[in-house]
Amino acid sequence: VPSYDVTNVVQTWGPSIAAGGDARGNDSLPCNRAFNADIASFGVGTLNQLVAVNTGMPCTVNPQTDANGSSLNPNLWWSGTSASLGTVDGVATPPVGTQNYFTSSFNLRVAFTGGNTVIYYRCYVRTTTGGARSCAVIGRGTYAVQTLGDAGVMTFNNLPALVQSLRFKRVFVERGGSVYFGYQNNVGATRNTLRLNLQAANAVFAPLGIAPLVP
Repeated sequence: VPSYDVTNVVQTWGPSIAAGGDARGNDSLPCNRAFNADIASFGVGTLNQLVAVNTGMPCTVNPQTDANGSSLNPNLWWSGTSASLGTVDGVATPPVGTQNYFTSSFNLRVAFTGGNTVIYYRCYVRTTTGGARSCAVIGRGTYAVQTLGDAGVMTFNNLPALVQSLRFKRVFVERGGSVYFGYQNNVGATRNTLRLNLQAANAVFAPLGIAPLVP
């Protein structure tokens, strides 16, 4: 059964950032302004918007060096032009010469390429910001949208092995004017976890002064 977290709304910077481009020597390029946090992100409202703003066109920015190491050259930023499917830890070896600029995780992402087709990527993760960099294609597939109650749910097909290694399948849920990161447990998987339902969670939040969850 698809589920989602009401606090985890998918963010975007809009169509101009989704166009990507080469920002080296062009600081005014929209995707460069988003990369440098000069443009604030905002919540995605519909699944159609999710498709429209995640085109898989990266933003090429100037190479960087920080206390952890150095980026690759070219330095490709993908966070603004693709959507996250999840992160696999401990499987990435940072490229030679980058030291600890990247973590040992791969962020797995998806971009929409027309019709209902998608491209799947695995991306390096910058240590300081968690941003997706220098992605590589790992497969192609399709997506489908179905209506469940008052929600639209997007699922993906032909997932690559690396994506299937996640403990869940990513879904995106459109409900009430927002799109949320959702998930669907893998068939046959069992977990020994304890979670609060909506009523119990709000009962805990009340004495702490936290606003109740309203799905």
